[in-house]
Amino acid sequence: MRERFGFVGSPVTSDEAFGCDTWLLDRIAGLNRWYFAEMPKNTLAWIDRPQTVIPPCSGRWRKPERVVLIDGQPSPQKVEHIAESLPAESWSHHIIKEGSEGPIVADFAALRVNNVRNALPGYEVWLVLRRNITTGELKFYLSNAPVEIELKTLVRISGMRWPIETCFEDGKQWLGMGD
Repeated sequence: MRERFGFVGSPVTSDEAFGCDTWLLDRIAGLNRWYFAEMPKNTLAWIDRPQTVIPPCSGRWRKPERVVLIDGQPSPQKVEHIAESLPAESWSHHIIKEGSEGPIVADFAALRVNNVRNALPGYEVWLVLRRNITTGELKFYLSNAPVEIELKTLVRISGMRWPIETCFEDGKQWLGMGD
């Protein structure tokens, strides 16, 4: 069954370990699914897509086939630095979910960036930033969700892994695997 944005099923969410696996993320996207993956702070992305070119043939060797960055194009930035450069008005308070001790609230910002594939610009994705309002800790997510998606949907998805991880922890304890 096709969903509203042309993607099939629910988003695939992942922690940093799987979020770093670009092969996996590209395969998920290739299956017409969308992902919402946590990333480490040193993940690279371009805010603006840099220009690329296939170099002209010099006549001495095979015709070049590999795309390269045009000289003088900016390097990709760490998502941590992108977050630091955002103005205060880019951030907004959102309730992620209701917790056992009340609502879990965080500041969120989201912007479109170009991911990095083999040191070249890949495709355009969402960079979703979540900042703990108490500690200031930042979490970074990349998602190939459609451009039309609302921030409130991305906020909700950012909290979807917690119940599943809690289930895994409880299950391990009940089976005696925690010892």
